[in-house]
Amino acid sequence: MSLITFKLHEVKIGYVRNQKCASTTILNYFSQLLFNESPEFVPYMQYFVDRGVSYLCRDEGYDCYAQHLAECDIRIGSYRDPVEKFVSGYQHAMWSLPNSDNLWGATPERTLESFIDGFSGFKRHQQVSDHCRTNTWKLGADRSVYTHVFDYQDTNAVMIPLLKEITGKDVIPTKLREYGKRHEFTYGQLKKIKEFLAEDYVNGWF
Repeated sequence: MSLITFKLHEVKIGYVRNQKCASTTILNYFSQLLFNESPEFVPYMQYFVDRGVSYLCRDEGYDCYAQHLAECDIRIGSYRDPVEKFVSGYQHAMWSLPNSDNLWGATPERTLESFIDGFSGFKRHQQVSDHCRTNTWKLGADRSVYTHVFDYQDTNAVMIPLLKEITGKDVIPTKLREYGKRHEFTYGQLKKIKEFLAEDYVNGWF
């Protein structure tokens, strides 16, 4: 999902799901408050759909849901350094997709270099596109549209007090879905990745 909306104590919440930016953790906090789930629960799109939570524009970018977001009382977005986000998306594609063997096909090694070189083909896969898209694609170019927008590393510092202010309840802190090790890049690799993600550097999402 790209935009999820629901009410907590008559406050309309709008959250733009930006993959690889603590989105699973944030969705877990919503599930704790809405459906009394545990901090270990890993939420997924259909879970919310089946419980009547609104979502819009599963595979679309910001322009698809901008007006709906503007109608929310609280508008939440999280972002991540573009290069870190891209590499985390690569790690997701490498290890976590159920059909990753088909995705990689005849590629001899699942290296970052192979992923970068073949990215024009890999990004046609919806899961790769979702997880390696720019922050701008999901959040738009203007952070002022959000009431709460933050680097993903500040998720707990922002979300836990905010949700308690709205509901009077505490969520139990969690941290879900960490992948692999940090990468060191060659100059050429870093240059190519930043070219893929150029609009984030124009719009200040770093």
